[in-house]
Amino acid sequence: MLVPFRGRCAFRMYMKNKRNKYGLKVLCFCDSKWHYLLHVFLYCREENSPNPQIIEFCNSTKGGVDGFDQKVANYSVNRRTRRLPMAIFYAMIDITGVYSSVFFTTKLCKEKFQRRDFIISLRKSLINNHISRRLSEARLPRTPSMPMENVIGKPAQAAVAPEMR
Repeated sequence: MLVPFRGRCAFRMYMKNKRNKYGLKVLCFCDSKWHYLLHVFLYCREENSPNPQIIEFCNSTKGGVDGFDQKVANYSVNRRTRRLPMAIFYAMIDITGVYSSVFFTTKLCKEKFQRRDFIISLRKSLINNHISRRLSEARLPRTPSMPMENVIGKPAQAAVAPEMR
């Protein structure tokens, strides 16, 4: 997996076959059937002698990693940034989205559903409380409150401003 990043970094890599040519190489070990992430670490160009057992294991799980990369690329939150912590944060959000949908599918859900629908419901469940609290503030201008009302599907509650003494 290549985390897109063009800023300064000693272990930034160039991969001509990837959509984003420059970035941080992240090595993932995934389950080949469900694309469940087992282990992930950042590749920092440390050369080690190859262990035949590790190479065999990597080749056997390669399909899982490819499927995982594909799922991450389909619905990504990545934005262009030259800040390393932000690039890693975006990658973590992408990985968590895939990880949670795979976990939900394999452990909790009995019926088939689209991953896109899962991501939309996850997004709504994560932001509804914050938006509801923000809409209840007295000083919120009308312009930002209208899109927020559309997201949560209900009108803003009129807040009463505290009296000044």
